[in-house]
Amino acid sequence: MFEQFPPTSCGTKGHDSECLCDVVIDKPVELMKDWGRDSFMVKRLVEELGIGQPWMPSDLLRLLEFQTMLHDDVVAYESRVAEGSTPVLWQTRRKFSPGQLRHIEQMYEDGWTGQQVRAYCRLMWGIEATRAHVSKLNERAKQRKERSES
Repeated sequence: MFEQFPPTSCGTKGHDSECLCDVVIDKPVELMKDWGRDSFMVKRLVEELGIGQPWMPSDLLRLLEFQTMLHDDVVAYESRVAEGSTPVLWQTRRKFSPGQLRHIEQMYEDGWTGQQVRAYCRLMWGIEATRAHVSKLNERAKQRKERSES
């Protein structure tokens, strides 16, 4: 299934897809004693996704992915409300969470095609993206990269 998607990288030429040189640790991560009880919306997500016991590694990965997407959506929603935007307008204008947008930009920087990006969005996030939309995201990523290089 994932053969059609090229691996992402750190962005440094010559580094393989497993490189972590772009990871910066500002402070140690606080360990949770009970991630399933204390983490953001885990109980509700487990219920909604129908994940049961025993957990498979794929279930945990799916749960973490949905938790991240939900968290990004909630943060974006709260910032829109704080700015005075109405929630209804925000929901109709934006298809992707901020984390998903950054991920798409990284895919383009790693050389993915628009067709691969659209297929990934459909398979992984259940979002049907139009060619025009992913093309616009690609242009935005190029502009950001040009601004950061100059």
